[in-house]
Amino acid sequence: MKNQDNRLSGDRPLKDPKHDRLGYRSFALHLSNAICEMAPADGIVLSVYGPWGSGKTTLLNFVEYFIKLNRGKTKPQIVYFNPWWFSGSEVLVRNFFNQLISSLNPNDQTLNEIRETLSLFGEAVANAPLPKKEWISAFAKWIKPPHLDLNKLRNKLESLLRNRNKSFLIIIDDIDRLVASEICQLFSVIKAVTNLPNLIYLLAFQKQVVTDALSGFTEFSGEQYLEKIVQVPFDLPLPDKPTLRRLFFERVDESLGALEEGDFDQQYWGNVFYDGIDPLIETPRDITRLSNVIAVTFPVVRGEVNTVDFIAIETLRVFTPEIYHIIRSNRDEFTGSSDRHSASHQVQSREFHDAYINNLSAENREPIKALLQRLFPKLQAVWGNLNYGSDFESEWRRDKRVYSPDIFPVFFQLELPEGCIGSQDILGFLENANNRNNVSEALLKLAEQKHPSGTTRAHILLQRLEDYTREVISSENIEPIILGLFDAGDRLIASEPEAKGFFEFGIETQTARIIFQLLRRLNEDQRFSLLKKAVQTGIGLATVLHRVSVIGQMHGKYGSKEPTPEKEQLISFQQLEELEHLVAARVSKAAESGELLSAVDLAYILLRWRDWQDGDYVKKWIEIHEEDEDFIVSLLTSMLQVRFSHGLGIGGLGDRVSQKTYYINLKYLREFIDPERIEPLVVKILKNKDLEPRQKLALETFLDCYRNPEKYERY
Repeated sequence: MKNQDNRLSGDRPLKDPKHDRLGYRSFALHLSNAICEMAPADGIVLSVYGPWGSGKTTLLNFVEYFIKLNRGKTKPQIVYFNPWWFSGSEVLVRNFFNQLISSLNPNDQTLNEIRETLSLFGEAVANAPLPKKEWISAFAKWIKPPHLDLNKLRNKLESLLRNRNKSFLIIIDDIDRLVASEICQLFSVIKAVTNLPNLIYLLAFQKQVVTDALSGFTEFSGEQYLEKIVQVPFDLPLPDKPTLRRLFFERVDESLGALEEGDFDQQYWGNVFYDGIDPLIETPRDITRLSNVIAVTFPVVRGEVNTVDFIAIETLRVFTPEIYHIIRSNRDEFTGSSDRHSASHQVQSREFHDAYINNLSAENREPIKALLQRLFPKLQAVWGNLNYGSDFESEWRRDKRVYSPDIFPVFFQLELPEGCIGSQDILGFLENANNRNNVSEALLKLAEQKHPSGTTRAHILLQRLEDYTREVISSENIEPIILGLFDAGDRLIASEPEAKGFFEFGIETQTARIIFQLLRRLNEDQRFSLLKKAVQTGIGLATVLHRVSVIGQMHGKYGSKEPTPEKEQLISFQQLEELEHLVAARVSKAAESGELLSAVDLAYILLRWRDWQDGDYVKKWIEIHEEDEDFIVSLLTSMLQVRFSHGLGIGGLGDRVSQKTYYINLKYLREFIDPERIEPLVVKILKNKDLEPRQKLALETFLDCYRNPEKYERY
């Protein structure tokens, strides 16, 4: 399990400089000494710029390490703020100040006034509205609550901090993981308190991401605005190529394990590495990704493949998966001799290979082209004049080269059928699961891709993800994963290809299982806090309602035969009622805005809304909209169900293949609306309205159930 955790972490930042391999120790030591000597009368902002995966968090850890070792009297008190733990601008602002307050010694009564003033100042900042295009000058224009004067609070805070003979170092990492609006909000807060005495900021981010975000929210360029805030910028001293190469060689050696003598051609390795692998490795994260993949995949094919070729193929899979899949799907275009083809075939082959090479980015085009010619000598005839005859085939087979048509499939035997979800897909998902937006976007992207079974790749990933919920998923990622599932939930439900059978677990059920398994790793207060946040901010209305309904069933509500034992319940009954009230308010708001008319799983939303809201109010809302075509389509689509049955067959032997029957439960429909009243409208909609296949099926099924009830009596 420990090794698996290390792989899942992707690139776990270092904390102790004695493990430094990339030359960051010296820079961190000098920076920490400079910080300890500072006593900024008006505050100061330092920043470290570097690309993703370059080691910014490791550098910050080293700075913190050296500051704690420093014996000087002026060394600052460290405050570590992680903005991506919090979602939403107001929450981010409040927690920024809460983190600063919590760093003050609670037993030091002399700090009470600073704590109180910081709290009031943070409240004023959090409550201030920020128009999109006016964030830069917003502090001068804010509408403040009458009891909070922002200028007076700031002046008082400045005086208190100036009189305190102690500075703060506020370290803020991963700013570039925030969405654009949150990046701008964070920098607005930093700008508001930049000039407060004895505050030192140390920020780390990818500069281009932040300047792009700031450019969309100010009349200045993002670069200009950043220069107004950051007084002392540093570019991360990226490791040089020899250092990266040495680290890569060591990591690959560890991943491969001991090799048999004669199993590694050093000269061939040098050609393959410098031609095509070395140009693709730019950061420590690149090394970690590739070495981790090799550690997982190589043991399965050890002894059956050429080691150098295998490393190169896995390099393509990690860094250019589109090329990897082209190779895997076109064996004849890459393997075998090049002396048996006509001139016309050679022209076609040149067009085929030029097409995918030209689709690569400019910086990758030549390295990939050179690497492919090393791996597949046939391509030296395509892009040059060197031909290899069939007399080489026995040598390629003996050396277990990927170029051999017989050995080629072994290199790809770990590859799943197209559309399936493998371990690397799970690891990649979890590596980026520290932000709710990443989780939601990844799932929605997979929801657009079909799996061989007929469902979506998102559904299969969630099935696989359940294996990781009990211990592998880090505690820090529980909240973003749950919130991401609440955000994507409704659109995932809508992505299901058709109505589900009675015994089949749909994506909604799979989502629920993951959420509840992760919630059980938290204590009751944490669960309620997270659920409340999900109910208030989660995008998926039906998902929010379903989760609260299931919790209600745990308490014996909504047809549950008996409540779950108290010790197994997620939250208290009082907390459940508060969530139900919040959900009802959200549904009412959606009803007023019109959003509810086309909601996913509308029938179930209406049923629970009636339970949690005044039933007459819900009834009147339905009556007002029963002539609305969108409402009727959404309601009937949400009620479409499927059943599978077996007939007796010839001679009473029974059918081996089940029969699929779609139906709509008219008794359930009458809970909301009279089928007789909507039947003419349904006919009109089918005749005049463009519908999606599932919507059309639902309306046609309704008409059949209504006109031929005897066919559906058993349902």
